[in-house]
Amino acid sequence: MRLFEFQLDDPLRVKLVAATNQLKSRMEDTANNEPMSTDAFLSLLRNKYDITIDKSDLYDMVKKDPLKNIIDNINGSEIIFKGQRSDKLDVSPDEAEQTVAKMAQRASSKLG
Repeated sequence: MRLFEFQLDDPLRVKLVAATNQLKSRMEDTANNEPMSTDAFLSLLRNKYDITIDKSDLYDMVKKDPLKNIIDNINGSEIIFKGQRSDKLDVSPDEAEQTVAKMAQRASSKLG
């Protein structure tokens, strides 16, 4: 945490930053590269850290300091922390099906 994060001295803000940093650290320690669902994140904040915010507040908060330094993006219903990569590709089902068909065709031509 950086000192400017405590600049406004808002207890909720300080608690939220500390909780978010802990969750991010936990994911890094376990080498979990999967994004966390927004619902799971909000549930953990509420149940473990006694912080109650809703999705719209969260969307606003991640655009500003200090959360924008911890959370990279909220992609749909998933939270992606800074330094975390999502292995999921933005590919339509048709494109995925075509790719699999091409791979199968190449594999069968190598066998035959």
